Amino acid sequence: MKPIKLIMCGIGPYAGLVPDIDFTSFGDKGLFLISGDTGAGKTMIFDAICYALYGKTSGTYRDEDGLRSDYAADTDKCYVEFYFSHQGKEYYIKRTLPYLAKKERGEGYKHVAGTVVFSEVGETPKEKTNTAINSEIVDLLKIDEKQFKQIVMVAQGEFWKLLNAKTEERTSILRTMFKTDEYSNIETVLKFRENEWKKKADTYNASIIQHLKDVKSSPYADGETKLDELKAKVDEAKSVWDVDILLKTIDDMNTADEEVYKAELIKLADLECEYEECLKKLNLANDNNKAIQKRDGLIAKEEALNNQKDAMENLRAVLKREKDALYNVYPSYEAWAQREGDKDKTVSKIAAIGKKYDEAKLKLLKMSEAYEASKAYEGEAQSLSKEILLIEEEKNKYEERSEYEKSVAALTAKEGKLKEEIEAHKEAVMALKDKINKLETEVNAGQDKSVKLADMKGRLDKLETLKKSFDNVLNVGFPKRKKLELELKKRQDEYESVREAYNGATMARISAEKHFNDCMAGILAKNLAEGEPCPVCGSTHHPLAAVLSDDHVDEDEVKRLRDEEEKLSADNSKAASAAAVAKSNLQNLEDSLMHAIMDCMENPLENSLENSPVGKNCEGMSLDDAYDAVLDVSGKVKDSYDEAKEEYAALLKDCEKLADMKKALELARGRESDDLSARGEYLEAEYKSALLSLKEVQALLKSLEKLKFKDWESASKVLKELCDKKDKLLSDIDKAKVNLDAAKDMVTSCESALKSENDNLGVIEEDVVRRKADLDERLKEYDFSSVEDMLKCVVSKAELEESEALLNQYDSDVVTNKRLLKDAIDEAKDKVWVDVEELSALCNLKKDRTNELRNNTSTDRNRINTNKSKRESIEEVSVKLEDARHQHSICARLYSLVKGSAQKASKITLEQFVQASGFDRIIDAANRRLLPMSGGQYELYRKSDSYSGKSGTFLDLEVLDKHTGHRRPVGNLSGGESFKASLSLALGLSDTVSAGNGGIQMDALFIDEGFGTLDKKSLDNAMEILVNLTGSNKLVGIISHREELVENIPQQIKVTKTEKGSMIETISS
Repeated sequence: MKPIKLIMCGIGPYAGLVPDIDFTSFGDKGLFLISGDTGAGKTMIFDAICYALYGKTSGTYRDEDGLRSDYAADTDKCYVEFYFSHQGKEYYIKRTLPYLAKKERGEGYKHVAGTVVFSEVGETPKEKTNTAINSEIVDLLKIDEKQFKQIVMVAQGEFWKLLNAKTEERTSILRTMFKTDEYSNIETVLKFRENEWKKKADTYNASIIQHLKDVKSSPYADGETKLDELKAKVDEAKSVWDVDILLKTIDDMNTADEEVYKAELIKLADLECEYEECLKKLNLANDNNKAIQKRDGLIAKEEALNNQKDAMENLRAVLKREKDALYNVYPSYEAWAQREGDKDKTVSKIAAIGKKYDEAKLKLLKMSEAYEASKAYEGEAQSLSKEILLIEEEKNKYEERSEYEKSVAALTAKEGKLKEEIEAHKEAVMALKDKINKLETEVNAGQDKSVKLADMKGRLDKLETLKKSFDNVLNVGFPKRKKLELELKKRQDEYESVREAYNGATMARISAEKHFNDCMAGILAKNLAEGEPCPVCGSTHHPLAAVLSDDHVDEDEVKRLRDEEEKLSADNSKAASAAAVAKSNLQNLEDSLMHAIMDCMENPLENSLENSPVGKNCEGMSLDDAYDAVLDVSGKVKDSYDEAKEEYAALLKDCEKLADMKKALELARGRESDDLSARGEYLEAEYKSALLSLKEVQALLKSLEKLKFKDWESASKVLKELCDKKDKLLSDIDKAKVNLDAAKDMVTSCESALKSENDNLGVIEEDVVRRKADLDERLKEYDFSSVEDMLKCVVSKAELEESEALLNQYDSDVVTNKRLLKDAIDEAKDKVWVDVEELSALCNLKKDRTNELRNNTSTDRNRINTNKSKRESIEEVSVKLEDARHQHSICARLYSLVKGSAQKASKITLEQFVQASGFDRIIDAANRRLLPMSGGQYELYRKSDSYSGKSGTFLDLEVLDKHTGHRRPVGNLSGGESFKASLSLALGLSDTVSAGNGGIQMDALFIDEGFGTLDKKSLDNAMEILVNLTGSNKLVGIISHREELVENIPQQIKVTKTEKGSMIETISS
């Protein structure tokens, strides 16, 4: 993965859309620095990249909820867009933070969730869920967010975590890098198969045990004892050890059972024949006895029917008379009785109507008298109507009088109020005159304060300028001098150290050259053989050849010492130059400081201060003495500035008050005086108008004094009484007329009803006579002596049907019994009664013996069949059990080996062994960086006891200190040492990934801070490593405040903090 372009809008300290960050401008092999003010948003650039890819920030101190810029409004869209390349393809991803949007309907805002889109460049981006796209990113890059921080982006504060990560944390990333999933899968598959075969073996074993439990013991011979003993052993062991013994025991028991079963079958056949013969005799005896019992029963029933014959005939005669009474005579009786009832009702009704008619005539007489009496009140009602009309016609006059009275009261009150306001106005005029006189006096008295304020403002500005000059000398100049003094001391110490090393190297080189010249003869004679000419003297005979001493020096060693001397010479020159520059910087600053001090001390305003050291010759002072003088005078300047500031504030307050008084005076002379004058004229005019209106209304009120009543309320009360009285009189007359008409209607109605009912009564009496004659004729026809005789025979239809059913049943029983008796006599002919109890007991005995033997044979047959089936099942399952145990043994041995738990094997898994080997390569790559970066002092190792049975620590790190020769935990390193080791480990991870040894391709590395803990030499080494790293087609980004990095890395992203949000400037080579 290599960044191409980053776009941020409303993220962190960046307000709105910032310029695009084009990483391609740094080249394919680029090293760039992100620099700027503290809090300006340098780390936010790395956070934005990490957030775009994974929805998380790069560090643990800031979460994604804090990404939204404080400069952005709630409704602004804030987002990150990131373009990157990976394995030859380019991709685009955009994440938008949640925000508020205006509702489509109604007022207010709604919360809009964040969105994310991701696609290959050139394809249409599709919006998906965060979870889905995060999964796609992990699938593409082969690393998750935590692994990304360890391989690509080492965030601020994350160095220690990278170095001190435990085995469990490193396992995940190494699994991806070295594709060790398959090894882990092998372990998982083997364990799964081992467990599966173990489950199968246990299942087969349990199945055989269950089949054995289901085998039934034989009661014959000793089969039961042997089987029970075998079951007990298997149940105790919970395992089957020898299937052949089980099968043989079952076979022996089945053989004995089958012999007994054959003998039982023969005996059972004989018993069944005897039982069938006995059963036939018993059934024949039962049939004969039943025929005899049937014949005797029918004879007894025939006698009982004969005994009932006379009663049934009598019942038949009574039934006929009851039918005649109910169906032929009783209907005529009901018709006659009904009309007799109608006659009685009509007579009663005529009597009631006659009584009501008499009452109606009496009431009509009374109502006529009352109506004639009410007519006498019609004249009184007409008089009342005239009086009412007169009062109503005067209603408007009463209302006018009431309004005039109110107007008089209001005008009288207004007259009094206006008099009071006129007096108050006169007093206000006098008060305004006094106010104007007072303001004129105060304004005249304060005219000189504005001049004093202008003078004090000029003095205050000069004091403030002088105070800032003193502050700049004391708070900026001298602290910077202290910093440069320390820098000079550091450079001088470095120069002394390098110079000593250079002098030592020079002495070592001179000594080695001298020793080399001394050893030259021995070197020439080292390979000289007898007979060969000497390169010095030419002799071929060498009786006393020169011999090399044990501490001889060869030419390569001399060359190495010369090279080291040359390198230290260059370092010595560089250190001397750096010391000279530091000294020059300090001297320049001190000169500038002295000039600034003299400018401050010679300021003409300062000369006016009390106890001023002016007159001292500052040029002759040392800088430290000048500092003391400046410190003393700066305090006095500050005191003078504070006093002037307080005096200026008081004068400013007085001038503001004076300005307010001038405005008040102008207002009083102008608008307030005009307002009071206009107010006086208005009050005089209003007072005159009120007096005139009051006289006019009083004259109108006097013209209405002749009205009869005091006011309309009194008049309306009398009016209501007159209306009520009139209404009552008219109501009584109308009521009397209504009552008279009702009485007349009642008399007419009664007369009509009497005539109608009398006519109806004549018709009913004629019908009663006719129906009585018909009833008498029917009584005679059906031989009833009287109505009472007939009514005695009237019963309900249900009683008639019951009697008729009883006679029908009797007739049917007589016919049926006669027929059955004839057949029963024929059937019982020649048959003799037999006692069946003894014969039945004999049959039951034979039946019990047969059933007992049949049950025994059935039990034996079932036991034999069951045992044969179980024997076959045991034999079938035993084959599967043997195979499962064999397969389980193979898988268990393989799993133990891969898991690292086999005897004499390393206590780590196969995957852990592969990961450890890969991690060793990472450590080797890290040490190639750490050794030069630490001056050859530190080297990383995996813990030496990684294979000692602690598989949980096989990826833990420790460091070898070559100065002490001891190893110690990496957590004991100092801050600077930890950063070197962490950076080396991150670079080692990056090297391994870039080499293509892993399953990840990362062509970028980002490092956030940490360089501040390095000394100059370590920083130079780190820089050299990072510069070399960019030569491998890798983009390297650094965040740091170090001035050395700012000066030496030309490609930069500069971040500047402003009041309106941070700004970005990209500088490429």
